Amino acid sequence: MSIFIVIAAAVAACAGQSEALAELRANIEKARIEYDAKFGESLIPAAQALISANPSDAAAQFALADLAVVIAEMMRMDYENNDTMEMRDKRLLGRHADEIAEIGLSTLRAMPDSSEKFRMMADLYATMIRSKFQGKKYSNNMDDSARKALELDPGNANAYVTACKRMLFAKPRYGGDVGAALAMLDRAIELDPKNVRAHIFRGLAWEKLGELDKAVKDWEEALALDPKCAPGLDHIKRVKDKDMGFEGDDEAGSAEGEATPEE
Repeated sequence: MSIFIVIAAAVAACAGQSEALAELRANIEKARIEYDAKFGESLIPAAQALISANPSDAAAQFALADLAVVIAEMMRMDYENNDTMEMRDKRLLGRHADEIAEIGLSTLRAMPDSSEKFRMMADLYATMIRSKFQGKKYSNNMDDSARKALELDPGNANAYVTACKRMLFAKPRYGGDVGAALAMLDRAIELDPKNVRAHIFRGLAWEKLGELDKAVKDWEEALALDPKCAPGLDHIKRVKDKDMGFEGDDEAGSAEGEATPEE
């Protein structure tokens, strides 16, 4: 076989891999924007196939890990916010979310160290904390990964958002410190003013501090950046319903390690 044919075949394969990766990334963003965990799950085989075709493709590995974060976080939110779900079904959902998280974690563990690797690992460990037992099991892993992410790149805005989670959601005796979380979110937005996650979380921090006007302003900013941002819509509706006297949760989210026990 001519060397030119071999080179041409390799170039074609590379181009095909790049096109498939671009399509995968677009679909991951679609799942994120439309808040569609089922659609996200349907993308896992395609992501795994890209890695199988080229095991050294770091971009494909990061895409699979990002997909796992997107799906596991949506499942975690459904677990926390679906009050009509039977406990048995909640346990099944939680275990399935853990399986998705482990796909991402196993992919990331095999990759060279980087800020984004550890940031994603911290996000995945956070989705696995739904009880005091799991808090003891995964909290240190989450904190260590978030710390490494910031050490490797102090300019990683998403790493600040991830690192603030325990401070924002946990009770004080478990490391909760809303003021410290707010400072980290301020830094994230200073680094990346268009970071939707940072605005969503900062809104929650303002809400916990009783600053509802500032909370709504951040959620509205998140919606201006992403008009389909489901958490932004949900939080604004929840606050307005509370103001109108409708019953609902007194506070958004759950403390890391303080959620409904599964064990």
